Amino acid sequence: MRRGIITVLFGGAALVAAGAAGLWWFQEKTLPVAFTEGAVQVIAYEAGDLFEKDPDATPDEVARMIKSLHAASVINIKIASDGEVVDQFGTAFRVERRGGAGKSFITVTSAGPDGEFGTPDDIGFKHEMDTAP
Repeated sequence: MRRGIITVLFGGAALVAAGAAGLWWFQEKTLPVAFTEGAVQVIAYEAGDLFEKDPDATPDEVARMIKSLHAASVINIKIASDGEVVDQFGTAFRVERRGGAGKSFITVTSAGPDGEFGTPDDIGFKHEMDTAP
C-alpha cells in the first residue's frame, strides 16, 4: 500500500513538472511569436490609415501610433528603456511604405527571435491599399 502511494505521488510530481515545462515553452517560445504576428498586422493597417491621412508622416509619428496601440492594449509589444517601440524580442519594427501604379504598400517586419533582419524567422506583413490616381 505504501509503495502505491509513493508511486502515485512521484507520478503526480512528474506530471506537474512536465506541465510546468510545457507552460514555460509556451510562454517563452509560442506567445512572443503569436503576439508579434498580430502586432505586425495591426501596425500595417494602422500605418496605412496614418499615411492615407498624412502621406508625409514621420518615423516619430509612426512610433507614437504604435505606442498608442500598445497603450490601448490593442497590440502586445515592448517599450525599450530609451522609449523605442520594439517587438517581443527587443528589436525595433521596420515600417516601410512603397507606392506603385494606383497601389500603396505598407510592410511591417519584426526581426523575429534571432533579432536579425533577413533571416528565416523574420515575422512580417504587407498591407496593400488602393490609392487615388
